[in-house]
Amino acid sequence: MDDTQIHRLMTQSGCGGTLTPAVRRFAQACAALGAEAEREQCEKAMQAEWRLKVRRLVQGFEHVSGLARLWEPDHSTGSERALWTRATEACSDVVKLLNSKA
Repeated sequence: MDDTQIHRLMTQSGCGGTLTPAVRRFAQACAALGAEAEREQCEKAMQAEWRLKVRRLVQGFEHVSGLARLWEPDHSTGSERALWTRATEACSDVVKLLNSKA
């Protein structure tokens, strides 16, 4: 925030006065607090969006996993079953993490 912006805000608010170093520091501190609050709000929104997308991914994996269980006994090899088991365990871990932070 530069001096002209600070002076304009002082004039608009009706407080007038002189733009002293203390007033300048106060205005800059207020601007910094506003920027910090905005950054925190953006982070929370991004975290919520990330959690939603991960939940959708987990739901999709669980659906595919259910279909694979129907197909698995007749058509998959032992190594494919082992890979699928690890993927299922990883998905389960993600669900636990999502539920612990929710």
